[in-house]
This record gives sequence, structure tokens and C-alpha cells, in this order.
Amino acid sequence: MTIDEIVFPVDFSDLCVAACPYVAAVSKRLRAKVTLLHVVEQVPAGSSALDRLDTDNEREIEERKGRANFALTAFQRQYIPQVESEAHVLVGDPADAIVAYGGETRSRMIVMPTRGYGRFRRMLIGSVTAKVLHDAKCPVLTGPHLEKAIQPTEWFSLRRILASVGITWETDQVLKWSGELAKDLGAQLIVFHVVAPTEEGMLALADPNGPPLSPESARLAIEGALKRVGQRGEVHIAVGEVSREVARAAKEHKSDLVIIGRGGDPGVSGRFGSRAYAIVRKSPCPVLCL
Repeated sequence: MTIDEIVFPVDFSDLCVAACPYVAAVSKRLRAKVTLLHVVEQVPAGSSALDRLDTDNEREIEERKGRANFALTAFQRQYIPQVESEAHVLVGDPADAIVAYGGETRSRMIVMPTRGYGRFRRMLIGSVTAKVLHDAKCPVLTGPHLEKAIQPTEWFSLRRILASVGITWETDQVLKWSGELAKDLGAQLIVFHVVAPTEEGMLALADPNGPPLSPESARLAIEGALKRVGQRGEVHIAVGEVSREVARAAKEHKSDLVIIGRGGDPGVSGRFGSRAYAIVRKSPCPVLCL
């Protein structure tokens, strides 16, 4: 998997500023250019359509685009001057515009910090980031500690990558892309699968002629998938709650990056699974969602 372009949405927040060293380091490590993206909303936050009845909406949007472009260029020069980058200002819903710009290509990667704390998903991850994770078809790199993932004085190192995979339709793709990325970066690939306690022994009920789902049968399935896609990795199996076990394994193996699939149904837009959200929230390191 070759990444040619890092798409970095900028909202001028403190979290965005703090994430800049990580974005720059990832860009250098992957030898990819950076595109800074800012989205001007057609209806600004706090206003309504009634507020805008007597305004020249088109002219106002162009003026706001001009101000945003000036601010984005200043942001680029001040916070991320050390890498090749471009700046673009779009108009529309922020999440929709980011997803549309990312497109369906695997050569682009969106990098976004998570934000906020609270009881609901949108508060835990941030409504724009959550929607991008839900709808994007290109890889998305995020995490609750993205802004703390690297210090400005340190060089970015990817020594150990933990690929967390289920036994589903996307297993082969995730292993293939994870293996290619690890090989390209010279990193160790650890392949991790969690058997949920409720799943043990249940496979025979769905397929009377099949073996019961167990840690050993899961290991054989993962090893078989690695062979099919021509990749190598150290396979580890655990039993427990998926997001908790992935977080534990990432800490145990001192992983620099966790890679996951999106879950859900194949070919369906907006298929980021609930387990995937939980992994992003709990991971001790950034998460790449393929």
C-alpha cells in the first residue's frame, strides 16, 4: 500500500496545531506530500437560514473563503513549514467535503485528531471525525492521543505495527495492506485476533458441519489468510472484549500503530462498525482505519 498524499483537515483548533508535528513526521516517513484542507460552511455555526435572508450569500461565502485561505496559508507557514504541502479551501459540510476530497483511492490518507470527552460517540470522537470515519473510503489515521504521539524534537519511528483483524470478508485485504505497509517501513507486523467469549463454540450452531470457533481455529484461519496474501506476521490470539484486548495488546507489544478494518457490510457506505469506534477510543497509539 503506497500513500502519496496526506490529507490534513485544519479547523485552526489547538488540537490541530498540536497534531502538526505528527502529520509532518508521517509525511516524511511515508514520503508523501501534505494537503492542508479547510472547509467553509455555507451556513456558519450559530446562524440559521432566516438570519441570511437579507444577505448576499454568494459574495459572503467568497469573502469567507478569501479569509480562510489567508489563515490557512499562515497556518501552513507557521506550523508545518518543514514538509512539501498545498493548501485548499472548500465550501460545504466539513465531513462531506473531507470525504469527497479523500475519494476512493488508496493512495490518499486522511489524518485527523479525535477530540472531546463524553457519553456519546460524537462527543468522544468529535462529530466531524466520527462522520469521516463512518463514510470515508480511503484510509483514515486518527486516535485520541494523536497530538501527543510525537514530540517536535523526535524523529517518527514505526517499529511495531499491530494489525487487529476479524475473520470476515475484509480479513485478506487488511492483512495484505498491513503487510505491505510494514514491509515498506521496515516494521515488525503483529497480527492480532480476539475471540469474544460469546463466540466460542457458537460456529457449529451456524454451520453444523464446521468446527467450533476457538483460539486455535482462529489462529489457523489467520495463518491461512496470511499465506493467501503472501505476507508474514507474528500471530497472537486472545479471548475477551475486542476493544479492551486490542488496547492491552498494543501496550504489551509497544505498538506504534494499530491497523483495523472498518467492519460492517461490504460495499455499503457508512459501515464503520461499533467495535472499530471502541478500538479508536481506547487505543494507546494512533489507529489507521483501512
